[in-house]
Amino acid sequence: MKKIDDYYSAAVWTNNNFVADFFENNESRLSLYSNRADSANEVFDEPFNLLVIDANRLKSSFLDRYKEYIKYKRKSDFLIYVIGGKVPDLPPFINELVIYAPKKITKDTLNNMLEKRLRPAIAPKKDVLKDKLRRVLFIYKTLYDGEAVFTEDIRRSFKVTDRTIRRDIAVLKEVCDEEICLNNVGGYVLKRK
Repeated sequence: MKKIDDYYSAAVWTNNNFVADFFENNESRLSLYSNRADSANEVFDEPFNLLVIDANRLKSSFLDRYKEYIKYKRKSDFLIYVIGGKVPDLPPFINELVIYAPKKITKDTLNNMLEKRLRPAIAPKKDVLKDKLRRVLFIYKTLYDGEAVFTEDIRRSFKVTDRTIRRDIAVLKEVCDEEICLNNVGGYVLKRK
């Protein structure tokens, strides 16, 4: 598969571990950022343009939230890859975005779907990573200034889940020379060497 020029983002909410692992393990090769979600709320934690979802999860409450998510965006920039069969009676705004996975999903079928169906205009890197970068820099600056960072404060300020914050802290732990640890009241602090 040729490398996709622009950066894509996928929300992956499926019980199919083969599919979820494919997206997670091929992020670099595909220039693809994937958010493996465990709930409907986590699907919307990070910006995305490709939704990989089990058919049984496309319920009206989720579809209403998805409709709000794409309301002010170009519909042509979005794609829903449905696993596990056809979903009857989908609203027209969703139906035009859906691609159904074949019964037998292979690496080739996933690669072909990504190569043929996603357009280079989808989700430039700056749009996908802007919020994450803003959060990580805010957390680092707060730590660097000697203050503790509390998950609840970040969650409220940036409207993300604890899981997203843990990922941001993990990124900082990998790139910082100083150690980031929890203090005795549950806040993250920078332990200077």
